Amino acid sequence: MNTEKRMIGSYEIIQSVSLGKTELVVAESINESPRFVCCDIEYASGVEFYREQMGSDNYLEIMHNFSDRLAQRVSELEKTVPKEMVVITKEMCKPVGNNEYLAGKIIVLNPLVLKREYQTQESQLFFVTGGNGTNPFARGTGVFGYNLATKTHSRVERYDVIGTLDKDKLPEWAKTNLTHIQKIIKQREEAR
Repeated sequence: MNTEKRMIGSYEIIQSVSLGKTELVVAESINESPRFVCCDIEYASGVEFYREQMGSDNYLEIMHNFSDRLAQRVSELEKTVPKEMVVITKEMCKPVGNNEYLAGKIIVLNPLVLKREYQTQESQLFFVTGGNGTNPFARGTGVFGYNLATKTHSRVERYDVIGTLDKDKLPEWAKTNLTHIQKIIKQREEAR
């Protein structure tokens, strides 16, 4: 168990919930006024940004603020996360062979590497475009491509892949998004 205190300046983080793209925290400093602070922490390129800070010397007031913000985050996530939390398991996909190249394939990410609220097929499906991790004999493990739900380009690790899915076994929304992504890739290649 990690016993190291997390700090924001002279304030020790005493409550923390990571939900979606931010972390909601309550921090305390017995030597400062206000004694308690509630804020959102966003991470970008390894830097922490503190947003929507609220301070008070009243612990219950801060905890009300914390719980209200948490309820708001849950409501916001409910609008973006599918109602049915369908998860793709290892048994539902084709295992990745030791000598298998991944470029151009649909990979399935292990749901356990995703935050709990994103452990759904929408976050698991990824169209691979490149990276050292596509080559089974390379030293690197980075795999680049597109999340099929968000159509955003990002990086995952080869060791987080539980298998591949054939394009004909994709849900309809994923087939539609894959077609859109492939058009974008083709347009970029033609523009070069």
